[in-house]
Amino acid sequence: MNDLCAAIRAGVRVDTARQWLGIGQKRWQRWRQTHSEPYNTLRSRVAAARAHCQVRLQLNLAKRSPGAALRESRKAYDADIDGVSREYMQTGVNSMKKNLPTLLSRAVDERIATSDLAPLEALARDWRDSVIRDLGGREQVTTTKTTLITATLGTWILLSTVDAFLMEMLPTIGIVNRRRKEMRSIVEQRAKLADSLVRQLQAVGLEKTSPAVLSIEEAIRHAKARVAENGHGPIIQQDPEPDA
Repeated sequence: MNDLCAAIRAGVRVDTARQWLGIGQKRWQRWRQTHSEPYNTLRSRVAAARAHCQVRLQLNLAKRSPGAALRESRKAYDADIDGVSREYMQTGVNSMKKNLPTLLSRAVDERIATSDLAPLEALARDWRDSVIRDLGGREQVTTTKTTLITATLGTWILLSTVDAFLMEMLPTIGIVNRRRKEMRSIVEQRAKLADSLVRQLQAVGLEKTSPAVLSIEEAIRHAKARVAENGHGPIIQQDPEPDA
């Protein structure tokens, strides 16, 4: 280990140093992938040796050509800033997209009682039922529009997930990247979801519709349909015949 690190500090590449010491490639890969001692120490010392070599080379460059060293340092600084600004943000949207089909199928399945739903599933069912009531009830909503309402529900859930994350960001890192002087990518993602939701709501209908008033014939027809669906008719209690 000492000979390996000494060679790296002197400017030798890691792969060349391990070949010089007779360490095979498969053995070297196994050492790098093993997370226990002394392999953890080996990785740390190799990283420190590489950093030592880079510092020495940069110092030599600064002595020979200060201007070139300054340009290299600026490139390194910009790379560090970009790395920070591109840090992955766990918004929860990708996880929600993965679980969204199951969530929607449970929310719209009327065979599942509301008490058996998760809080988010119950909230989704309540939102969907409210939209259907605003459109005049189930009798007034076609199958195609019902499918569109369910798709709109999915977009609404994703948008709510992003909004919750943004509210957590505001008091901490904010929604503006001050170093790059631009809005964070999550804001653009939120705008796209909001635009998609608006277009879907326009297709569903923004105006509240009153339930249709059925005529006597239509009411009788619907009652017969329910009787046929349930398999039995209404129970009618007859008054007893008076005694003679």
